[in-house]
Amino acid sequence: MDNKTKKHPHQKPLQLQKILIESVSNPGEVIVDPAAGGYSVLDACLLSNRNFLGCDIEGEDGSYARVFDNGQLGALISRVQSASISSGIELEGLIIEKSDLFLVQTVEEMESLLTNGEKFDKKTYLIPKKVVKNSPKFRFKYEPDYLILKKETKTLYITELKDGDNFDTKKSSGEAESLRQFKNHISENVPYKTLILVCCFNQTDKKKIIKGFKNKIKPEEAFTGQEFCELIELLKIEECRKIILEILQTKGERL
Repeated sequence: MDNKTKKHPHQKPLQLQKILIESVSNPGEVIVDPAAGGYSVLDACLLSNRNFLGCDIEGEDGSYARVFDNGQLGALISRVQSASISSGIELEGLIIEKSDLFLVQTVEEMESLLTNGEKFDKKTYLIPKKVVKNSPKFRFKYEPDYLILKKETKTLYITELKDGDNFDTKKSSGEAESLRQFKNHISENVPYKTLILVCCFNQTDKKKIIKGFKNKIKPEEAFTGQEFCELIELLKIEECRKIILEILQTKGERL
């Protein structure tokens, strides 16, 4: 760290990083920063419409190690830097790449899917909060992080997805009530069974998720990260591990 500038010694100006990123990649591709001590590369990726994967492989974090049942991989994943998991920068990209999941990106797609889903052929659909908010028919005073539609079971999951292994308990009680209100609202307008899904992605103990939500959610509404992956059929953890290790080796890094 440079004590005079309070920046990392190799940190480049934002616009220069943006130019460099755009010169070697295409929109939608993933930019990997193996030494993500700050957020400048992330900011440049956001400006350039690139996805971002940043990591700091020093140390080991037990919580992600529990999710992936691998200490080294857990340490790596736990250092991934992102603006917010709800922004979907890493999460949506990984889910879509590794599962039979379709990302709904427009209000028109969402409204057609939720009112006449028979003409859509994917098994699982992910609808981000920003799309729901722009729909005159489905928006509400509160929208969840995602709507997840499983065609096989005709079930629409009203999903609150958190990174880490705990919740902000000061807000969780109110969030639980807001989820119920949204469920009642959307249930009147869709031909699907609606269920609430609260996932604390980095938590393996359902009881702790329920407690974090002030016991305002039911056991069947609490999902661990592994259960969430199973729901959306994101089961290729070994393949995920292989890709991450290949990225690190390309960058000359070692676990």
